[in-house]
Amino acid sequence: MVACAVMLLTGCGGSGGSAADASAGAGAGSPIVRGAAIKCEGQGYPKVNWSGCDKSYSKQYGAELSRATLVGTNLSYADLGMAQLSRANLTGANLVGANLTGADLTGANLSGADLTGANLKAGRLNGATLSSTDLQGADLTGADLTGANMSGAGLTGANLYLADLTGANLSGANLTFTNQYEATLTGANLSGADLTGANLAAANLNGATLSSTDLSGANLSDTALINSTMTGAALNGANLTRANLTGANMSGVTSPDVTWFRTICPSGHIPNRYPCTS
Repeated sequence: MVACAVMLLTGCGGSGGSAADASAGAGAGSPIVRGAAIKCEGQGYPKVNWSGCDKSYSKQYGAELSRATLVGTNLSYADLGMAQLSRANLTGANLVGANLTGADLTGANLSGADLTGANLKAGRLNGATLSSTDLQGADLTGADLTGANMSGAGLTGANLYLADLTGANLSGANLTFTNQYEATLTGANLSGADLTGANLAAANLNGATLSSTDLSGANLSDTALINSTMTGAALNGANLTRANLTGANMSGVTSPDVTWFRTICPSGHIPNRYPCTS
């Protein structure tokens, strides 16, 4: 069948006809369909074009797919563990439930992709574009997301334990009920993000921007927020036990029902009375 499709240029089955004759005999759309089928077959390779292909449940463990074009590709539940996907274009791809453990997605474009429930443990996503990407319930334990653009991404219930988000752009992202215990968010931009009910205990948010961020009910115990910008943030019901707010800008912060216990305020001291003020 493959040989027949290839021979469309010279004729198939010994007929000696031209590619145009073969096209006419098979119907106007037939050669395109067969060509697409060939394109989607087999294992991957660098710069492969699988746009629109159905590769769901496929076994691509350790595959070399750097700079691949995977726009709108269905990779749901595919095994892409340890795969090389650096600089790949995965715009709008379906990666629901996919295994991307240890995969290299450095500089990849995943904007608008669906990674609901995907396993990205220890994945390398530094410099990746994940704007408006759906990562609900995804496991990003220990993932490298330094400098990633995650603006407007949906991460409800995602696990970001020990993840490195240094300098990441999470503006407007939905991070409700995420686990960011001991995560590193140094210098990250979380302006306008929703962190309602998030676990940020022992996380490093030094120098982070949290302007107009909703931290209602968030766990910020033992969290480092040194020199962070928290103007207009909502801390309703948040837990700031032993948090370090030295040098933080808290102007316009709303903080009813906050748990303050041995919290270091912006002044650098543990005060006799709370709430903290800038």
